[in-house]
Amino acid sequence: DWDQWLVLLRIQFIRQSPSAALRACAPLADVHISLAKDLFNAAFMSVWTDLDEMQQRDLETNLKYALDSSNHTDIIQTILNLAEFMDHSEKGPLPVGSERLCKCAEQTRAYAKALRYTELNIREKFNRDPDPEHCRSLITYANKLNLQEEAAGIVAFARQHNMEIGRQGRWYEKLNEWEKALEIYNNETFITDELYEHQMRCLEALGQWAELNDLGKKAFAEVGAAASATRRQNMAITAARGSWAIENWETMDYYVKQINENNQDGSFLRAVLAIRNEQYHDALAYIEKVRDMCDTELTAMASESYERAYGAMILVQQLTELEEAIEYKMWPDRRIRIAVVWSRRLQGCRPNIEQWQRLLLVKSLVLSRNEMRPLWIKFSSLCRQYGKLSMSRRILADLLGLKRNEELHEISDLPMDKPSLVLAVCKQYWAENLNELACNTLEKLINQFEIEKREIKKNSEICRLMAKCCLKLGDCSHVVQSLQPSLSPPLTQTMKFYTNATVYDPTWYKAWHKLASAYFNAAMYQTQNSFSPAPPPPPFIGAMPSSPSYSPFGSIIDRDILSDILIPELYPQPPPSDAVIVNPPSPAPNQAMIFFAKQAVSSFINAVTLAEGSRLEDTLRFLTLWFKHGDQVEVFETIKESLKLLPVEMWLEVIPQLMARLDSKQNVAQLIKEVVIDLSKVHPQSLVYALTVAAKSANLRRSAVATEILTIMSDSQSTLVEQAKLVSDELIRCAILWHEQWHEALDDASRLYFQVKNTDHTPEL
Repeated sequence: DWDQWLVLLRIQFIRQSPSAALRACAPLADVHISLAKDLFNAAFMSVWTDLDEMQQRDLETNLKYALDSSNHTDIIQTILNLAEFMDHSEKGPLPVGSERLCKCAEQTRAYAKALRYTELNIREKFNRDPDPEHCRSLITYANKLNLQEEAAGIVAFARQHNMEIGRQGRWYEKLNEWEKALEIYNNETFITDELYEHQMRCLEALGQWAELNDLGKKAFAEVGAAASATRRQNMAITAARGSWAIENWETMDYYVKQINENNQDGSFLRAVLAIRNEQYHDALAYIEKVRDMCDTELTAMASESYERAYGAMILVQQLTELEEAIEYKMWPDRRIRIAVVWSRRLQGCRPNIEQWQRLLLVKSLVLSRNEMRPLWIKFSSLCRQYGKLSMSRRILADLLGLKRNEELHEISDLPMDKPSLVLAVCKQYWAENLNELACNTLEKLINQFEIEKREIKKNSEICRLMAKCCLKLGDCSHVVQSLQPSLSPPLTQTMKFYTNATVYDPTWYKAWHKLASAYFNAAMYQTQNSFSPAPPPPPFIGAMPSSPSYSPFGSIIDRDILSDILIPELYPQPPPSDAVIVNPPSPAPNQAMIFFAKQAVSSFINAVTLAEGSRLEDTLRFLTLWFKHGDQVEVFETIKESLKLLPVEMWLEVIPQLMARLDSKQNVAQLIKEVVIDLSKVHPQSLVYALTVAAKSANLRRSAVATEILTIMSDSQSTLVEQAKLVSDELIRCAILWHEQWHEALDDASRLYFQVKNTDHTPEL
């Protein structure tokens, strides 16, 4: 009935519209429902403006009745969209009431609209009656919309206005600050089923599965029967996931029986148990049931935005992977393909901890902990990235097989046969400010594989891993040196580690990018200080002492993995101690600057050729070196040889920079001209307008070079060059009005007459 009422309402508004254009669409709207849907808001507005006050009040009453009495999603969404349309017009708003609209928006999971109407309520009532519940609702909606910054701002707003914040744990939950929320709940003295529910939710979000399993047993033993039906359902859902995570299937079966199978979680968890028990027919039936229930929610969220629908899409992905898990168990020959697809699919998901955690649980149905180790390591890295160090630490402890009372930093012997796991542990040490332990462990790992260096070269995966270790050591070295510049020479250790990374894996872009950036920074530093007294020179990297008091990286620095690619000895050897030094020798800044510039150019060439996608950052730094040091003969020769190796397409991102330097010094301008000519042969359309503008430049040298290149282009692209000149001339002619030309000519004539005293040319202007 409601469906028919909605269709009839749309068509009648179009038919009765005072707008002739809308009435003309009525016959087509009768047979094309989507057209009636698209025109409804405009038709309603046209009718509304023609109604008198009494008629508007009657229509308003009917709309309120439809919102209050109907649970039909399409009707509620139609009226919500109509209210939003009216708000954007001068005839709005629709007099239905923001509180009613907020309630209906939440009912249909249109949280963006609910957030807006709650904000309107606060604006209307805040001055006379500030209500913390409004702020709590805003935090809920902001959390649903993944607007964490807005949620934090609402908390700051409440504190600023001295609102009494009851139930602080609930607020922290909505801010995703689960550790603070759990701490508050653990300090509660009055134990209730609600407290257990919130504690279990925090433990689930933190991935503390063993603690969650223990708390679930305790909660159901103490208050399970006395809890309300809804709360008991929520507790059972959370406890079932906890049992699933630790593979306690009997306990999970007990909890699942407490859940209504006619909701999403009940059917989903039953599908998981059915797959575990190899009841594949029942599992597929439950999966289809969840998919049908998800359809309405997904449709409502997708009508707002992809961002809103993403959470529901993750559920759809879980259902798909449950089906693939059945396929994995039934057809062994497909297992490798499915595992690879799962890994790639997870890499493409957004970096959301809760969503990753649930997706990994699905995969754990058929994959062992060892098979999922790379994915769990990636997940621990994600947790560190978002500041969840306790979660990351717990994941790594589980992968290492530690007991609950064992600490990660107390392990004496890490499994060196699992280098990716050891590297992840080192990153965790560094994140927890255990810097010395992290560096020593990385050194130990590299030393372990350095013994089998020849075998490593045959394994590309191990080579990449060793390169990552060296890169991490380089990053650590850079941080240590920036914090304690007096304890270690600047950049030299960092460069050595980055160089080692490029040796282990010469095809890794990130290693070359880091090395190039280090050389670039050194070249810029030398350039800035080339005209100031040089500081005491750092010792040559090859002669660096290995004393622990000097550097935390001594044992790595002493080993020369690249004896032929070390920084050359830019500084003279110190004289004997008994010599008398009147004027101590100092390094020639130009020599150091030229060397660093050459090495940076070579490294950037490798980085650019290996990069996938945009190379803008590296290209701009390469251009900076080119423009600043291209007049140096050695750097010029290096750049000249390197240009042959670069892909022509990289210059498309920096055409403005190339045009601006056409008038540079002779060596620089010569190479730029060659690059532009080569680019014009491959991508003439991308270059022709920039050259046309440069040809009209007031800079005579730039104009001459651009004109020369256009002449060369016209040999093969004469039509294109002529058309570009025509378009440029016409744009200039249209852009400058006659009276502007007249005023400009008068100004020039006045300047010639009064300042230059050129009376002959003044009349010509």
